Amino acid sequence: MEGVWIHFSGLASGATQQDVEYLTDGQTHCVEFDQRRARETSGRFLVATASIAHSILQKYNYTLLDGCIVRLSMNTLYLQNCYKLVIRGTTHNASEEMRLYEYCRSFGTVCAVDSVGSETSVWFDSEMDAERAVAGINGGFGMGVQAYIDSSERVVVDSEGEAKVARKTGRKSARPVAASGDAGLKKASAARKSTGRRGNRMQGPNTNRVQGSRQGTVVRTEPEHIQHPSAGRRKRTTATMANLRAWRARAPFTYEFIYRRTPDVTAVDDGLCLSMAWGNSRGRMVDCFLSQGNTQTSELVQSWAQVRQSSDDVASAITQTTFDLPQRGHMGGIKSLLSAFNSDEVPVLHKNQKKDDYAHAITGLKLRDEGRVLFGCAMERVMVWTTDSIQQRESLLLLDGVDGVYDVGRDFVVASSMTGEVGVWKSASRNYMWRYNDTRRLRCDMDDMPVVSSLHVTPSDDGAFVGYSHGALAYCDFRVPYMKSVTSFAGAVRCIESTTGHCVVVGTDGGSLSLLDMRFARSESSSSIVRTYEQPVQAPITAIRSCPHDPRVFAVAVGTNVHIYNCEPRDSRCLLFTHEAHQSKVMDLGWHPSPEFSYTIGSVELGSGHGSGEFQIWRPSDFIL
Repeated sequence: MEGVWIHFSGLASGATQQDVEYLTDGQTHCVEFDQRRARETSGRFLVATASIAHSILQKYNYTLLDGCIVRLSMNTLYLQNCYKLVIRGTTHNASEEMRLYEYCRSFGTVCAVDSVGSETSVWFDSEMDAERAVAGINGGFGMGVQAYIDSSERVVVDSEGEAKVARKTGRKSARPVAASGDAGLKKASAARKSTGRRGNRMQGPNTNRVQGSRQGTVVRTEPEHIQHPSAGRRKRTTATMANLRAWRARAPFTYEFIYRRTPDVTAVDDGLCLSMAWGNSRGRMVDCFLSQGNTQTSELVQSWAQVRQSSDDVASAITQTTFDLPQRGHMGGIKSLLSAFNSDEVPVLHKNQKKDDYAHAITGLKLRDEGRVLFGCAMERVMVWTTDSIQQRESLLLLDGVDGVYDVGRDFVVASSMTGEVGVWKSASRNYMWRYNDTRRLRCDMDDMPVVSSLHVTPSDDGAFVGYSHGALAYCDFRVPYMKSVTSFAGAVRCIESTTGHCVVVGTDGGSLSLLDMRFARSESSSSIVRTYEQPVQAPITAIRSCPHDPRVFAVAVGTNVHIYNCEPRDSRCLLFTHEAHQSKVMDLGWHPSPEFSYTIGSVELGSGHGSGEFQIWRPSDFIL
């Protein structure tokens, strides 16, 4: 049968046929099962063309389906015509394999991934994509990790099914036409063993066999350059974040470094920390924006949902500090962190004086447009600053009064009002000149009108999740003028964050943490909740942030602690790390934006007295950057 076979594993037993129909959108012609286990099934299915197969791989490989991770790969015969990338120095576990796949797929279509020991093989459909992946992995994926393109012989099957032997070269050549399915695999392998290698030895080292119009032809080429890791390189035993244990976080040696410092209190009295945001990264230099307030400001933030009244004594400010973070193993760079906060040259972007018309607590700092535009919520309005000139650009008077909850996407701003409405604004240009005539007011179709407690714009920038104070979670599509109820929780929804694929992490006021797969949210039920995480301490969740370099890892601020989780549902050790250095409520946190400093986190605590708010920069150890 003509077509392309795709091998699968990880589909839940009992509904495999339905899952295959879902993955292929009904375009499969044949399904064969290799092995059926108690929970999972493996096998292969047939689609019509390679383009359909590539689309399925890009959309559903390593995604969550019915509580299982789906793994897809092209058939073995097809892979022999692909470009094999060998990566050495990796750790063989599911979390590292998924992290490596997400990184490689940013360079092009990944046809298959296979890990054996400390070596991982990745097959690309394009030689250019494979070369770009080699440069990216060798340039900054991690210490001790090196990649090269495998130059071993491959089998080329022409249109008549006859096997030819070809050696991959650096020059661009016509792509061979692969036979459908795995029909000619045994014949091709036999031809390669019996004639191909012996023939190449007879032809000499500078002779390669490439594909002609229908038959293989022999041409003479220059010796190819093969990239490979140095043989004498010392290997260092490392572990990924998935191998960390929660109890180890209590020991000091589990940190690569941890720095804690009370911010400069001259910007505003008391200097309590409200929010933070990492700015642009320039090598080891990175900007950090910190929102501070006095005691009256902290009381306003914590009681705003019930009181919704400001005070003349409220004062807050936003400061910008540049840090020179130390490289891994270079602890001397910590001195630069000390000098950063002790410096008198810390610029103040915005300062709300007492009895000012804008005297509100500025929270929820968010940077957009590659760090050039800073957003902050002043409880009743959204304010915008430009970070290059450090000046306020505009103040967005959203709806009839913002209720202290907002979010910013790539081209949209969403905010809630005191009447339970959600407003959506679309930007007219890259300089954030907003078109108010495009404002929509999306009203929830519930009988009562609860308070909107959280908002989150999706990564695709085509909709937003809306959390309510009575536990309901809704979704609004920016293309339609109504909301769709998704599910409900026991407490108020406080935090919403997107992770891998179609998954969303939701945190509530009662301390519950749930993982939702939005592909199953077709009706209002709890079927979309695929996992519930157990919290070591039951306290309100104040912030959830997904790691920008590893979407399966996310950090959660709960009470005075910060927990790092792995959202892979089959991993029994989902809690990877616990940061317990804060003494008061953690208000906000953020991952370092640069891949060079992966898993570096900044977190701020509110504080309870004069100058007691703290800003901490820390990074766990014992994993690959």
